[in-house]
Amino acid sequence: MNEFDTSLDTLNYYQSIKEFPDQFVNIDSALEGKKVDGTFDNVIICGMGGSSMAFDLLKGYFHSHDIDVPMYVSRTYSLPKEASKRSLVFISSYSGNTEEPLACMDEAEEKNLTIVGFSSGGQVEERCKKAKHLHIRFPDEPAYFQPRLGIGYSFSAMLFLLMQSGLIPENIKEVHSLAEFLKNISFEEEAKKTALVIGDTVPIMYTTDEFLNTVARIVKIKFNENSKMPAFYNAFPELNHNEMVGFTQYADRFHFIFFRDQSAFARINKRMDITKSLLLQRKAHVTEIEMKGETFLEKMFSSLHFGDYVTYYRALLNGIDPTPVAMVEDFKDMMKE
Repeated sequence: MNEFDTSLDTLNYYQSIKEFPDQFVNIDSALEGKKVDGTFDNVIICGMGGSSMAFDLLKGYFHSHDIDVPMYVSRTYSLPKEASKRSLVFISSYSGNTEEPLACMDEAEEKNLTIVGFSSGGQVEERCKKAKHLHIRFPDEPAYFQPRLGIGYSFSAMLFLLMQSGLIPENIKEVHSLAEFLKNISFEEEAKKTALVIGDTVPIMYTTDEFLNTVARIVKIKFNENSKMPAFYNAFPELNHNEMVGFTQYADRFHFIFFRDQSAFARINKRMDITKSLLLQRKAHVTEIEMKGETFLEKMFSSLHFGDYVTYYRALLNGIDPTPVAMVEDFKDMMKE
């Protein structure tokens, strides 16, 4: 397929995608001997963009493993109302310089809460060292590495720390096994075909409710950042009660990507079949992606890895370098004025 002009990939984003599975084992050295002491009522994750995605992934993991630890997220400048003296606060910023989690760090310090920083350096690391908070430094990466591809690091680091601290059951081997599992799956041909058929339509990700925030939302974001195009997401069965009616008209302008989990409730799979039929009748475009793997983690991360590839190839078809996020950088500059 000569349609994919890889010369557009000036910062080698492809290599970062290729090396993603290694994150699940490369994080080990950063966690060696690290743990938090104490008893906590909840865990609060403060972060933005890719640095907050670990919250959704951890929530999914907890649910699939029947772990009853309350978790909350702050994607703004302040801690959630659930913050208390017995909260464990994770400050997550790959660069270490994101202003919203740093503001949350200020509040957590004022309230004398237990803080753990997660970053590759920056102010988060500096402040943790100065205040003697525990800090987990992500492994050094080549210059071409993009922070938004670091969700394997942030998810594993937070999960392993909770395990090593005795706050949740230890299950590190299952996470380590993801590296080999993902390497043994061939994603690229299916991703290229999907990128091609999307064309100039707007992609919409549909999953079961279980994977709404762990797969549908994150792949939607990858279309935004990598392919530089609008995208949307929703989940069954909720979308059958409202959203699908919106495609009574203009359905041909959209491309629906159904992430199929064959172990889902039978009524959900029936809903998917009927919805697909109704959309096709209205000239919509539908692609079905079979979620790969047996466990929740395998299905989740294989779908996300596929999303990385398909959005990368869609960027090339759009004639765009997948790495830069110029509008975000312009926005940051304007905020400094």
